[in-house]
Formats: sequence, structure tokens, C-alpha cells
Amino acid sequence: MIGPTAPSANRLLALLCGCASACAPHATSAPVRAPSHGGPPAESAAYLADFARETALVGGSPLEVLASGAGIAGDSLSAFVSIPKGRCALVAARGAPQVDDLDLYLLSDDGDEIAASEEVEHPATLLHCAEAADERVLVVARIASGQGPYSLGLVDAPADQEPILRAKVLPGGERAAGPPEDWPGLDAALALHRDLIGATWRDVRRVVVPVDHRLPTQLDFSVEPKRCVDALLVPGSSVDDLDVEALGPSGRVFARAEEEGAERALLVCAGAEPAHVTLRLRPHAGRGGVLVALSETRQDSDRRNLHPEFPRHDLSPEPGPLAKPGPSAQRLDLTTASMVSLPLAWSGCQRVELEPRFPLLGFRLAAYDGQGRLIGEAEGTSKTVLHLCGERATGGTARMDLRATLRAGPIDIRSLAEPAPASATLERFPLAASRLLGLAADLGFVTEAHDIGQVSAHELGPDRLVRIPLSVPAARCLTVLAAADRSGRGIELGLVDVSTSRFADFARGASAVFARVCADQGQTEDIVVELRAPYGETSGLVATRQESLKPSAALLR
Repeated sequence: MIGPTAPSANRLLALLCGCASACAPHATSAPVRAPSHGGPPAESAAYLADFARETALVGGSPLEVLASGAGIAGDSLSAFVSIPKGRCALVAARGAPQVDDLDLYLLSDDGDEIAASEEVEHPATLLHCAEAADERVLVVARIASGQGPYSLGLVDAPADQEPILRAKVLPGGERAAGPPEDWPGLDAALALHRDLIGATWRDVRRVVVPVDHRLPTQLDFSVEPKRCVDALLVPGSSVDDLDVEALGPSGRVFARAEEEGAERALLVCAGAEPAHVTLRLRPHAGRGGVLVALSETRQDSDRRNLHPEFPRHDLSPEPGPLAKPGPSAQRLDLTTASMVSLPLAWSGCQRVELEPRFPLLGFRLAAYDGQGRLIGEAEGTSKTVLHLCGERATGGTARMDLRATLRAGPIDIRSLAEPAPASATLERFPLAASRLLGLAADLGFVTEAHDIGQVSAHELGPDRLVRIPLSVPAARCLTVLAAADRSGRGIELGLVDVSTSRFADFARGASAVFARVCADQGQTEDIVVELRAPYGETSGLVATRQESLKPSAALLR
């Protein structure tokens, strides 16, 4: 029940913003102020009549009109509301037909946003309950478009009515902290996600956890030896932009969940030893429920059937003997506190394979030539291949510096000289070569350095646009790859269609990028490759690759 009461009454008390000498509703538009001896104007309550009827049917108190006024787009009404513990405040903003869209916000005392209703297709309605202690919130209604009179209203209800209020009154029956089996769209989202990642799965756990933008929520789970666990997180409609981090036993973050629309997904695999993982959830705004669906691979072999391009985090690569033993293979023990240096036998270009072994979790590598110039770098938690090149005439000894990032352990390293001489251009620009070959390998274009084909070098800068004319044969696709030779430099790559003078594709990256165009109209297409470094001068390498109209799977990422 809303209204002035004695201090001992356990009811919601609406404190309307106004001047210090009078408790009058405040609005940026000229508000309609109710006389002190009477209630709000009849037309103010009329806009909220349907809302009052709906809430009364599910146990809500009589409507309290907090503020009313008339305005144009950008004008607002506001009111403070004190919510006792165990009670809920259901607030709504409604206006005349010429008010096209109203937004509604709930803000905490410190200014943080608790909830918002900004959808054009639904009436502005919000629900907030004080579960642990008394709360004081600010309610703001704003005209997003249109003009005319509008009102801000409040209904009081006990907290045990929250599920019914959310289902019956809130727009779309907001996904809240109901039981997992009642979560709308869960089965469809889970089936689509499992088709994406491959393998076969069994359900382990489904739980709805509360989240709040003001503090993180944690959820623990275990991964059995040689199994993988997939976590799919489906946020409620009041939860905006959910962040999900995975923490290891040491409390350090080793992964962040992938975005799949509003959902988040994380795939974690264990080796010969079980693993323990903590999920830390925190939305950027709002409070509500998040459904966490945990699934486990049915068989040990299922991890081999996982989609190779979906990010997978191996917590404990299986231990065993040195992989591919030979004179070029060795095992190093890495720690998080110190660096390990390994000399490189220099021979133009070489392929370096790195495979972490349990209990190592995460590693970082930087390679330098004899003059101390960076020629390659890598960071990861699973098997990694790095291509390193350098001028054969360079004196001194090249080396790799390695250290563990999350947990100490061994790593297997195998260096292989390229079977065929690499391009002299690759050797002259080693850092760009490493980045270019790494990108090409990720796209499935190369295994060895000589597979890259012809490579051209160019000087790039913010005031220098490199233009390279090319032709794409009919029924073929052309992928252009580019990489910068210096650290911390951005690079931009555009493919301009000559016939339209418009970009057919454009890409921007920190050090390496690719763009693609197809001649799918039955005739040869002329294009111009445009290359620029917007943040500083650097050398850059460019390579091209032709293929059929059907792209490789890596290009679909």
C-alpha cells in the first residue's frame, strides 16, 4: 500500500523529488502538481489504469501516482522510492497516444543503473525487490520520442509475488530466476550451440544464478580426466552485456567466455588429471538471473570430434614422453618467476613447434635475432606453431625467451629448418614474415614457409597509401594477406572494386590482417589493394592466395 504512513508501517513510501520546502514531483517538463488536499489529477491516473488493473489481479496494492507532467522528447519525471526488506516496487510510465516512446530507469543511491526499460515495442515497466535490506532507489521516466502528457506510477507487492509479477506484468514475461526447466528457449539455444562445437554431450548441471553489476557471482565445477566440459550461459532480459571469466585453482584468469549473441560459451578440457574451474560472472548493467548449463563429453574420444575452430582451453595437456624425439627436439621446464633462453640454430627460415605438457598452463615466447631485434612472438595454452625467419648473413646468435604465464610446467620444443629456401623478402623482414606466415597457417594456406608464394614488401605510413592493382579471374576468390614489421603498429587493408570505386572488403588489425573478394558474376574483376599504417611508419609484407568460390572453413570465422 502506497501513501504517507507512520514510521512503523512496513510499506513502501514514495519520496517525490522536489524543493526542500515541499515534497512535490520533479520533472524537467512542467509537472502537473496535485493540490495538497487532493489526489493526482484524474487524467494522470487514467494513463496508468490498465497497469493498475493488471497488478491488482496478481496481488498488487492500489496505484500510487508518483509524478505527472507534459513534455517533449528528452523531458523526464523522477521520484525516490524507499523499499523495505521483503517488499517489491513495480513502477510504470505511461502517456497519451501522442507520446510515442517512454524509457524508464531505476538507479541506486550511488547512481549505478539497476534496471532499464528502453524497448519501443513494450510499455515501460520495471520490477525491483529489496531482498537483503531496505533500499532507496531513484525512478526516472523519460520521453524518448513524441510529446504530450505522461505519468509515473508505483505499485507495492510482497517479495514472494515476484515470480508471478514478472510472468504476468513485465513485458515478454522476463526471464528471471525461475527453475531451469522453465527457462524460455533453453533447449533450442543448447541444440544450436552443440551443433556449433561438435562431439556428443550429456547434461551435468543446470542452475540459475543471480547476478548483479555491482559485484561478481562465482560458480565452481570440476572437469574429469580426459573429458571436456562446456558451459553455456543464458542471461535473463534484465541482464546486459554479461562478462564471464574462468579462473584456475590459483585464482588467476585463464580464459574468457565466447560471445554467441546474448549467450556466453566456454569450453574447457582436462588431461590425465582432473581440473577445477571457477566461473566469475558480472554484467555491465542490470540485475537478474543467468542460467548456466554445464555439459560433459560422453566419451574420452569425443574431444577429438570437437570443432577445431571453436576456442578450447586445455587445462592439463596429457603428460608423456618427448614428442617427436630427435636432435632438434627438447623439453624445457618453465616457471612464472623466471625466463628461460634457448639458442636457435640459424638457417634462414625455420618452423618451431611448441607443445605444453601438464602441469604447464599458459606460456609466452619472444624470439630475437643476433642484433636483439624481435623476429617473432607467441602466447597460448595449447600446441602452437611459430615460423621464424632471418637474414642468413646476420651475425650473432638468435634466441628464444620463454616463461610460464599461469602455472609452471614443462614444454616440448622442436625446431625444423624449412625443406626449401624461403623468399629473401621474408628473411629481410623477419617479424612481418612471422606474422604473415602465422596468419596464413591459421587460414589453412601454408604448412611450410615456401608455401606462401610470392611476397612483396612496402613502406607504410599514416600519410602514405600503397595501391596495388590486381585482377580476380572469373569464378575464383582472391585473399590478400598483409603484416606489419614493427611492434605496436596498426595496419589497414582495403580491396577496392575498380568498376564501382567502392570497398569490396576492408580489414583493420594490430599487426596482421586479411581481406577477400570473389569474382562471382562470371567475369574477371579488377581490384586495387590499398594498404596503410595509420599510427606510424613501418615496413609491411603482402601475399595473395587464389582459390575456388567455396572458402576454407577458417575464412568463415
